[in-house]
Amino acid sequence: MAKPKIREQISEVDVGIRNFPKYETILKIHKEILNIILPLDESIEKWVFFDVNEETFEKFLNKIIISKNPLIHFLKETDFNTIILSQAVNKIVNLLLDKKEEDNKLRIFTKKLESDEKIIKDAILSIIREDSEWFKLQGKIFGIDPSLLLLIFDSPLRPFFELVARELEEKIKENWFESYCPICGRQSNIARKKKSKRYIICSYCGLEYLVDMFKCINCGNIDPTLMGFIKIEEKKEYELDYCRVCYHYIKILDENLVSGKIPYGLEDLLTRELDNFATGSDLHLVRA
Repeated sequence: MAKPKIREQISEVDVGIRNFPKYETILKIHKEILNIILPLDESIEKWVFFDVNEETFEKFLNKIIISKNPLIHFLKETDFNTIILSQAVNKIVNLLLDKKEEDNKLRIFTKKLESDEKIIKDAILSIIREDSEWFKLQGKIFGIDPSLLLLIFDSPLRPFFELVARELEEKIKENWFESYCPICGRQSNIARKKKSKRYIICSYCGLEYLVDMFKCINCGNIDPTLMGFIKIEEKKEYELDYCRVCYHYIKILDENLVSGKIPYGLEDLLTRELDNFATGSDLHLVRA
């Protein structure tokens, strides 16, 4: 099930705060970012430079199915209003400054944003091209974690990709089978197991899509003798599936055993203890 609209996601975060108090701090920051991008979710027609309608979604679907490439490959940076997006970017940066997240480095970066209008266009282009090197380079220049920079720049674009995911999920959910998301092209690290099927949940756009239960989503290994899994004793609904070839892992929420509701869109965030367990294990596993 794809992510709901941003306003509903905000309500889901409140549920998460009540049910997972140890994640309260990070969930509150997540909620504030959602509040920043809420106006973008409710006015997509003002910052996306093409008609977002049923006909457009059908064209998207045909391109994805015929090419087996994700939708993001068919977008251009000129498809989006960078002036409106930059306003949201600045609000997110200021939010992080208020939370004292790497404040001195972010202040320097803020000045760069104010003086260089091209940077938001370069960031959007890098996101569309799935070019992580740009974020690594900027992170090196400013001494900021590249994943934090990606969060700053890709959050304002999320309402668009989430909308497309909601519109196309039912038509693509059961017949994609690739490890990367057919909407945004990203490779997620979280899945829900439903009966005898495994569905990847894209942590970015929220699309849920079927993948082979017995195939490594990182290297493609299909030898069952070279696959493994770890059950978490304290939480029987949690599982780590990993590959003995590349030692990448994926987190599994087994809905056949789940005892409490993990809100849609928060699966990766609310299972961070599994990441700590995986990377700290004797196997030295790596996120897929």
